[in-house]
This record gives sequence, structure tokens and C-alpha cells, in this order.
Amino acid sequence: MGVTNPEKAPGLLARLRRPNMSRAQESGPDSHTSLPVRMMLHSAMTKAKRNGGWFRLTRLERGVFSLALRINAKFESASLTKAIVSVLKKLKEVSHPFYEHLQRGTEIATAFSDAASSWGNELARGWRHDKDYAIYLGRFLSSGGPP
Repeated sequence: MGVTNPEKAPGLLARLRRPNMSRAQESGPDSHTSLPVRMMLHSAMTKAKRNGGWFRLTRLERGVFSLALRINAKFESASLTKAIVSVLKKLKEVSHPFYEHLQRGTEIATAFSDAASSWGNELARGWRHDKDYAIYLGRFLSSGGPP
């Protein structure tokens, strides 16, 4: 059994380079202009799925993003572009480890704040809104000790 000659299968090579495009999309008149955008979106979605950020998005945000990859249209619509940029910004935010530290630290800061308030510390209510304190607690717990 021989190895397939890549020169005999140019369509296959094209499909390997652009795995998320159908044949109708490849041959469309505007496929050359939106291809880099689609490839960037596909790359961002793949990375987000790997690091768990994709699953922190709402169903609507994931739907907008997935739909933008599937439809064969130019990215000239201002509302579509605005929605995609909004989802990309949120995706970048929730994919960063900083977000996990902040989320976990906020839960702990709230618990500490409630405990200290019940002991009579009036200023402890502000701890739950202190972003730096929450990040410190999140990093402290994720590393197993002081940063």
C-alpha cells in the first residue's frame, strides 16, 4: 500500500488547511476576504475550549460565535462585528487565570467578611468588594501558600 501523493489531491490539501469551511464556502466570491477572520475565530474558539473559557460564556454568546463561523457572509455588518468583538473580549477575560483567582478569591473574601462582621468588625463589609484582596486570596489558595 503506497502513500497518497499530495499533488494528486489538491482538494484534500485545501480542506486540511481550512477545516471549518464547506465546499460552497471555499468557492464563494467573498471567501478570500473573510477567511483570515474565520481562521482567527476558529483558533480563538479552539483555545477557549481547551482552557475552559468557552464554557463560561452564556449560551447566547457561544451561539453568536458559532453562527459567525458557520454562515457564509462577509463580516461587514456592524451589529454582527460588534457582537463578535464583545464575545471575543469576554472570552479573553474569562480564559485568563486571573479570572479564576478573582472568582475563587471573591467567594472566600465574602466568607471572611461575613465572619469578621459577625464578630463586630464594621469595616469588614468592604472586604468583599476589594478586588486586590480577592485576587490575593485566590492566588494564595491556588498556589498552596503565600505568593
